[in-house]
Amino acid sequence: AGGGAGRRLGLVYLYKRGSFYPFAPLPGPGQRRDNALELQVKAALASDLRIEQDLGRWFPVWGAPGL
Repeated sequence: AGGGAGRRLGLVYLYKRGSFYPFAPLPGPGQRRDNALELQVKAALASDLRIEQDLGRWFPVWGAPGL
């Protein structure tokens, strides 16, 4: 299994929809996301949280505190 060093992940809550989605920015220059990690987290949390199913609503939150 790959290491998790340097990976960052946040859970974003869409309060109007009552759902969550993962946001995983990649380190380094540019605004890139770790889509594979986001989908892994979606699958892992689907039985515990209401995950937003419309991937078009998974907006990036660049510069969010803690990320």
